[in-house]
Amino acid sequence: MDFSLSEEQILIQDMARQFSDIELAPYAQEWDETKKMSRTVLEKAASLGFAGIYTPPKSDFLPDAMQAFELNGATEILAALKADGGEWALKQAHILQGKSPLAVCVTLEALNRGAEMSFREAMNQEIGLSLAFLGTQDFFEGVRAALIDKDRNPKWTIGTIAGVRPLDIERRFIPTNIPLKFLN
Repeated sequence: MDFSLSEEQILIQDMARQFSDIELAPYAQEWDETKKMSRTVLEKAASLGFAGIYTPPKSDFLPDAMQAFELNGATEILAALKADGGEWALKQAHILQGKSPLAVCVTLEALNRGAEMSFREAMNQEIGLSLAFLGTQDFFEGVRAALIDKDRNPKWTIGTIAGVRPLDIERRFIPTNIPLKFLN
């Protein structure tokens, strides 16, 4: 039985090696550090028949404004949604603006941090954040506006997403020493 590569397979192998040397290798360390890869490079790879799984075709079911959620901060996401101007984007912006600005920013940070965590670490983070929010005025204000007065008009401690400072976010990430027995 002959296990050697065919001429076509050798050409594909050479093309893949050349693509890797030119398009991937020079940026690999940066992408490892930032945990982000260029979409343009993925699209080039897909056009050659490599990595097509990473770049699905545009879907009629997903609006272009979804790309806003790839941005780094809540302020940037909100600005991109507003700039898009589409019905779906503006609806998402409206929803975000109706939530506690602090909670929106902390949630985004928790999602970003959680992407690098084990399940146990993520659950520890989640319980820590839940307990931290129980001590905020925003928690009680949200309950008041939704359940007690039912005016649906909360007065958040920080009025806008842009007004949330990095220190406001970081204060909520205090590690908890509560054992999570259900994870054992």
